[in-house]
Amino acid sequence: MDSLPDSILNDLRKVEEILTKIDENQTQSGYSLEHVLNNSDNINMRSEMMKFVRNVSLQCLNVFPHDHILKEAALVAEEISNTKMNSSSVAITPCKTLAKSLLKSNHQDVHLRGVYARREAAFGNIEYARKVFDMALLSIEGLPWDPKSNASLLFFCQFKSQPSSLQLLRARQGFKEQIRVIQETWIHGSINENSVASICCASLFEELTSGLEYGIEILNQSLSMVLPERRRKIHQLELLFNYYIQMLWKHHSEVELANIWNILVQELQIYPFNPKLYNTIIQIGHLHTSPSKLRWIIDDYLHKKPSVSVYLFALSYEIRKGSSHHRVHRIFERALGDNMLKSCELNSESVIPGGFLEWKETMDSWGSKMISAIKGLHFVAPTGSNLECHGKEGTVFVG
Repeated sequence: MDSLPDSILNDLRKVEEILTKIDENQTQSGYSLEHVLNNSDNINMRSEMMKFVRNVSLQCLNVFPHDHILKEAALVAEEISNTKMNSSSVAITPCKTLAKSLLKSNHQDVHLRGVYARREAAFGNIEYARKVFDMALLSIEGLPWDPKSNASLLFFCQFKSQPSSLQLLRARQGFKEQIRVIQETWIHGSINENSVASICCASLFEELTSGLEYGIEILNQSLSMVLPERRRKIHQLELLFNYYIQMLWKHHSEVELANIWNILVQELQIYPFNPKLYNTIIQIGHLHTSPSKLRWIIDDYLHKKPSVSVYLFALSYEIRKGSSHHRVHRIFERALGDNMLKSCELNSESVIPGGFLEWKETMDSWGSKMISAIKGLHFVAPTGSNLECHGKEGTVFVG
């Protein structure tokens, strides 16, 4: 059976949160680690709790050995369970022993090296973290992908020791040169995920060091390099646009909501099926415009560009706003009766393997029998045979 991707479910959940004004700690995703810790005043209790989290994370890693979230959870839990004072007064990172033990069992675990380096950096050991990062990048040489595409990544975190002006200048110059090279490749039609990731890194760098305006400027320049009609067909540029609207939403309190609203409505013409765009439109629209204006835009795209995405967000909005049952029911009926949805992005075609001439007819026949079994009053075997007519002992249905 088809199910919604986690990304769309997360976007729908965000819409629900802002419409119902639910506190982030009380959402369906459950209590966060910070929520649990803030409600545990007893240091010993907190330590025992973190030991439990560490042990569970390590057990889960036996089943999901490549999950970086579990690795970080184990290391953070190890830190908290062994730290009962300010981290600045402790010379050695508390999770160091555990991290080295895990790396000893798998020397090629680049993810774990990266996670451990972040923990060292967060603990204030910047130079040692840099060494761990360098070792991780060097270890990529022996893996079956091109290390050069990832060697220039900048790992920028909010450390206690701020980078010097010279370091910032060198990083900015490096990003400018990288963007210049990327622009040349884009002109020739070569747009890949690595180049988009580099643009996002450059934008993040400017956002953190110079402010939102400079970060947005890099994204605007990059997106404007490609004509809208071509942008619509390039998935990597849609990922870049998703990062763009994520940054706008993060700083929406600092920007005129009218400006963000105009950008979102305009971009909807290019990406009419983008779940993250609908998510942001509903969130900004809830703060900026009237419900009737927001409904008008949603209805307009239900008519122009119908898709499962827009129907889901329309239903989520109407249900959470407490709209009439008649309107909600009408949207459901419209979705079920829309022939355009048969070819939309969340509906997949039936798989018909080659080499079987009667595959479709046979499968359709079996499907019809199973549907008839649901509707009928008789008993049906797994083969689709009517046991009421052929229920004699010894009858063979499948050879």
